[in-house]
Amino acid sequence: MNRIKITFIILAVALLGAILIIPTTGECSWDFKHSVWGPADLLTVGEAPYQLRPYYGPFVAPWWPQIIGINFWMGWLPCWLAARIWLALELIGFGAGVWLLNDCKKPLPWQVGVIVLFFFLFPPLFMHIQLGQFSLLFAAMMIWLVFSPIDFPPNRIPWYLALLIVLGAAKPQLTVLVYPGILALTWRQRGWRGVLRLVGTCLGLLILCLAPLFIFYPGWFSGFVDVIRYNLAAGFNLPTLFVQLFICYGITGIFYWLPIFLVCLAISLYLWLKKGARVGMLWGLALTPIATPYASSWDFVLLLPLFYWQLLHYRSVWSRMVLIFGMLLAYLLQILPRLGNTDLHDGSQWWVPLVTVAVSFLASLFERRNFFVHDSS
Repeated sequence: MNRIKITFIILAVALLGAILIIPTTGECSWDFKHSVWGPADLLTVGEAPYQLRPYYGPFVAPWWPQIIGINFWMGWLPCWLAARIWLALELIGFGAGVWLLNDCKKPLPWQVGVIVLFFFLFPPLFMHIQLGQFSLLFAAMMIWLVFSPIDFPPNRIPWYLALLIVLGAAKPQLTVLVYPGILALTWRQRGWRGVLRLVGTCLGLLILCLAPLFIFYPGWFSGFVDVIRYNLAAGFNLPTLFVQLFICYGITGIFYWLPIFLVCLAISLYLWLKKGARVGMLWGLALTPIATPYASSWDFVLLLPLFYWQLLHYRSVWSRMVLIFGMLLAYLLQILPRLGNTDLHDGSQWWVPLVTVAVSFLASLFERRNFFVHDSS
């Protein structure tokens, strides 16, 4: 039995165990209900999956259709069970991703303790799980994409890895740094033919993911456009520099944000091309909450993979101390304002990615003179 089959068997057993162990509530996770299960439920009865006034609540599905198409079968399940499966997939996928970050080696006991402690104490994680959000699964898929231990031919990306790219784009605002890096590295290693082959594979898989929408409700696209317009016009107070600068300075704030985005993009592309896919992916994920125009505090889980990778691979005592105590300080600064304050706006957390990335950068300085460890991938 090859490693692919063994991996899928282990994940299937872990998923089944998690579904049985994770306690259920009478409620269905909020965002998951509105973005996956609710549209899938409508789809399976022949109704439009994207509606401005769906029966399951006042909020409309903002996630892109491939995640609904591949999960359309969830519409035949009760929402509490579908939400339990979703949470199990996220936790197992991310846990397996952390294992891959350590090159499939067993971490030291103190590293396991720190990883688990910092995961469950991460302030945005509570809302992420309560809402049934997508970002943790996105981070897991991106880790699997570049840290996968499965060997494949150098001239192509297998369909199951290309599928991760397609599904990750269900929230395109999370891809603004990572996907340009993937394309740039593909071009560097395989030329334009490699880029076209990757894009063609992704388009083919996207069509397969959208097939259930066309089969159950062929006119779904117009509703999708209406919902996207509705959400973009909603004017949420989001913890991104794009939104916060716009709130403070109006249209001028966009011109303040643009150089920040371009700097983050340049750093990400440099790391992808010079240091390899793994370093590029980790820093690209961490920089995304700073660069993207649209994100919420629960999307800050994208900061964790870089922190974990540094914790697992850095050998300097000083760099580890900077990581641990710097992250503890960032955690405390997030937790203290929440104590007794139920009116804390999500937009007030805009500083969290800046501080966390600064901690990772400072730890890199302590680790070695060449800030970013070379990666041969």
